[in-house]
Amino acid sequence: MTTSVGEGQVTNNPPTASNVAILPSNASKATGLSISYVYADSDGDSESDTEIRWSRDGNSISALDDLTAFGGSYLVKGQSWTVEVTPCDGVDFGTSVSTGPVTIQNSAPTASYPGISPPSPVQNENLNVDYSYNDLDGDGENGSVIRWFLDGNRIVELDDATTVSELMTRIGDEWHYTVAPSDGTDIGIMLTSQTVTILSSNNAPILSFASLSPIGPSTDEDLMANWVFSDVDGDSEVDFEIEWLLFGVSDPYSSYDEMNLPSSATAKGEVWSFRARVFDGLDWSEWELSGSETIVNSLPVAGNLVVSPNNATSADNLTVTYDYFDTDGDAEAGTTVVWYRDGVRQSLLDGETTVASSETTRGQVWQVKVTPKDGDS
Repeated sequence: MTTSVGEGQVTNNPPTASNVAILPSNASKATGLSISYVYADSDGDSESDTEIRWSRDGNSISALDDLTAFGGSYLVKGQSWTVEVTPCDGVDFGTSVSTGPVTIQNSAPTASYPGISPPSPVQNENLNVDYSYNDLDGDGENGSVIRWFLDGNRIVELDDATTVSELMTRIGDEWHYTVAPSDGTDIGIMLTSQTVTILSSNNAPILSFASLSPIGPSTDEDLMANWVFSDVDGDSEVDFEIEWLLFGVSDPYSSYDEMNLPSSATAKGEVWSFRARVFDGLDWSEWELSGSETIVNSLPVAGNLVVSPNNATSADNLTVTYDYFDTDGDAEAGTTVVWYRDGVRQSLLDGETTVASSETTRGQVWQVKVTPKDGDS
């Protein structure tokens, strides 16, 4: 670009470029390249139409003409880059200034999404590192730094291991690792995986068919809890927990942890059930609720039955006596007394506790049957 100067006109002074540099000095595909320089013009003219020419390994790259910066897509590790800047104030070009070369360095690799596989491990599974490795230069992974931690403490013998053997884990352990990826030349930024807790591979047992016996229990019978224990692992029942329920809610016997509930704890008309769970040494089953049973009336008892006198004659009246007992405390009501003479029922004497002597004859055999009743039985 040239300018004619006529009489009385002021001559334009071309601008200058100084302190020209390629940035960064340790450029890589991750950084890209840019040019830095100081523009100066003694006339105070602003910069306009400055030319910038980039060269790679001695060859000009026209696609980058006049760009002050570009990304890593043009760069490959080991390349040599130079740049030339020719400042311009829109009228005149100044002197071209070159700088370089800058050699493209290795890009440190990166790791992303660090995890542990499997994400919910059990105690018979190995732990494996699981992350994505990326290198802008296309370099393979080489020498990445891996550190394993158990409950927050580094396990030195596992340094750089990609797998933790199941033999080193226990139920409840908390494991995580850190990884700093390496391509054999540079090490990238360290990342930390999530923490996993070692779970049990044991399958919880199952309690099923919870029921009470006997069916229709009376007040003088104990209640027995019954169930079926099953375990897909073949484990045996180690322990159980049981809660006795009166009318469907806990009662003072809720903490009674035996499979049988004594009759002393029950009363006529009460409705009982239970819930229970079983243990195989590692895990508890779910709680299972039984069906219910209603406590029914207990039959009264007639004891110490005696017919007197012992050696009766035809002149003696025959009298039966007995002791009445009822577990429920019910009063006697409706007891039946039946007399038999020579094995034949004497219906006219039903309910009588005394047989008059006029009804007896020498040689007869008399028997009596007393059936105690409490009004319910």
